[in-house]
Order: sequence, then C-alpha cells, then structure tokens
Amino acid sequence: MRRTTASAVMEPVRVVLGASLSLAESVRRFAAHESVMAPVVGSGKTLGILSRSSVEHAVGMGAGGLTAAELICGGAPCVGRLSRTLQSWMRETGRGRRHQ
Repeated sequence: MRRTTASAVMEPVRVVLGASLSLAESVRRFAAHESVMAPVVGSGKTLGILSRSSVEHAVGMGAGGLTAAELICGGAPCVGRLSRTLQSWMRETGRGRRHQ
C-alpha cells in the first residue's frame, strides 16, 4: 500500500492573517501572495483558517470592514463575542435574511 504524506497534498503557508486585519485587506494579501488558505493568528495563538473564497464572498456581501477573527466560524456554530458581532452586523445590514 502506497502512503501519501500531508506535505505532498497541502499548500505551503504563504500568508498569515492577523486577527484584527480587515477582510478587505485580507483579500489584498491573499492576492499578493497567490494563496487560497491562510491561518488567522491573535495573541500568539492560531484562531482558525480562512479561505480566500470565503473572505471574497464576505467582502462581496458588504462585510469588508469586519476583521479576520470576526469571520472565523468555519461553518460550525459560533458562540461568544464573535458570533454576536456577526449577528449584529447581519441585523444592521439586513444580510442573512431568508428569502420568502
């Protein structure tokens, strides 16, 4: 049985996003470094990973002023301050409403 290593299929880290970096600036950094994924760090800890496409989508929806840390939920339920920030933004902008 032939084994494949993680390094054989993973992209090397080309860019790291700071937790307080705006999503608009994150898009520019993804483009400048030709990267599709980036870890988000804050206070010396990895908070999560964002994809270029998810950041571009959020910016396209008008959330360019949010920070990288505020977008980190990874599709899983969020609890605490970050989810409250996203929920507040969605209420204020009318984003995320289900179409009837």
